[in-house]
Amino acid sequence: MSAGTYRLPTYPKTTDDVEVYVAAWRKKAAPLEKKLEWELIAFDPGYQFRLPSGQTISLPTEAVDGICKALPRKRRVGTTRS
Repeated sequence: MSAGTYRLPTYPKTTDDVEVYVAAWRKKAAPLEKKLEWELIAFDPGYQFRLPSGQTISLPTEAVDGICKALPRKRRVGTTRS
């Protein structure tokens, strides 16, 4: 990777815009921060979170994707279950 090129969580995609880089990693971590009250403290490669207990945990991107998919989703108003 050359200087000024940043790896996105969807690697091998990259960007040269640091704001796009940070936003992409934060967006992927947002469900864990919101629903589990984990604090994102580092990323690339993978993620590092501070848990509510104060402990830290490091997870690869694939694990974060899997946890996010397993989290319950908020149902839209007006929708019904089949």
